[in-house]
Amino acid sequence: MTSKKANRISRFVYVLALSIILVPLGIYSPIKIHFTWRGVLIGFCVGVVVYLVNIIITTTILCLCFGQRSINNQSKQIIAATDDMYWTTIVFSPIFEELVFRSFLFYHSCFFLEKSIAVIINFIIFALLHFNDRFIELCIMGLAFLSITIYYDNLLPAIIAHVTNNFFAVANIRRKFFYNNADKYF
Repeated sequence: MTSKKANRISRFVYVLALSIILVPLGIYSPIKIHFTWRGVLIGFCVGVVVYLVNIIITTTILCLCFGQRSINNQSKQIIAATDDMYWTTIVFSPIFEELVFRSFLFYHSCFFLEKSIAVIINFIIFALLHFNDRFIELCIMGLAFLSITIYYDNLLPAIIAHVTNNFFAVANIRRKFFYNNADKYF
């Protein structure tokens, strides 16, 4: 069996396993996913704004603290991690994370904690579980996604915002990687 065929089979099994996990999570989610065009539009706009705010924060921190304009090592790690897993990075992970963090974790923590404490715990756990050095940006993302989930009582805007944010992040990292390594490909 060729390695391309083995990669396709392993990706198919991975996507199938994620789908089998996501369907029951979506069905039994305490906060439901209601499709509305308004939710899609708001989610897209929030995703773009969160992405742009994160770019501004990252650029400012890098320029002020380190005198750099990009994070080459992290970009290369993300390129390696996402090269064959676009669907996972851009679609499945945001859906899974929104169902777990915004729906189950937040909803059930509100039974035991005050709502404001549950919000803080939710976005901090969201940021910590990404195992990333961009803690501030991830806290902002978690807070923004949770805010629109609470405001609209619907997971769809948060899922769309998360998908949009991940799409632009992956596209930007790939653009930087290929721009810096253009001589290898052309």
